[in-house]
Amino acid sequence: MDRVTLSPQRGFTLIELMVTVALLAIVLTLGIPSFTTFIQNSRLITGANEFATALSLARTTAIKEGAGAVIQAPTTSPSTNEWGQGFTVSVWTDTDNDNVVDSGEVGAAIRTFSAFDTNVTLDSATGVRTVAFIHTGQLTGTAALVFNLCDSRTGEIGRQFTVNSIGSFDLDRDYTCP
Repeated sequence: MDRVTLSPQRGFTLIELMVTVALLAIVLTLGIPSFTTFIQNSRLITGANEFATALSLARTTAIKEGAGAVIQAPTTSPSTNEWGQGFTVSVWTDTDNDNVVDSGEVGAAIRTFSAFDTNVTLDSATGVRTVAFIHTGQLTGTAALVFNLCDSRTGEIGRQFTVNSIGSFDLDRDYTCP
């Protein structure tokens, strides 16, 4: 007589599957809010890096080319978040030597930066839409320019750029947005 050999069963029991699904739900519930914060922080850092790149590029271009360079916000942007709509770094030739960016003096664009994420804003504290560097790398004016970079989280940490009259900038990483 032949003996029937039973092979061991393979697979998951219903209990094991339910425990696994429950653990996965707990991990996702705890992880998604922190992932959202990670994404918001990354967007804020990206905005800060892009504006710092634009400031450095404009100043370096002014010194290297022996001419002026400007960063301009779009003229069609709203009064708030005027710089968050994107900006352009261009060569500037001050034909009348008055250290003022006049119509027709801005040359070819060197680089155009696209708009930030809709939740990230970059505002000038004084409402300026043009940052101009002369051939020495200095700002055209004597007053420092201040720019505030924030996102949709109120009271959270943002970034604040201060561009001084000699053309260098300081980045405050502990700026509290209003």
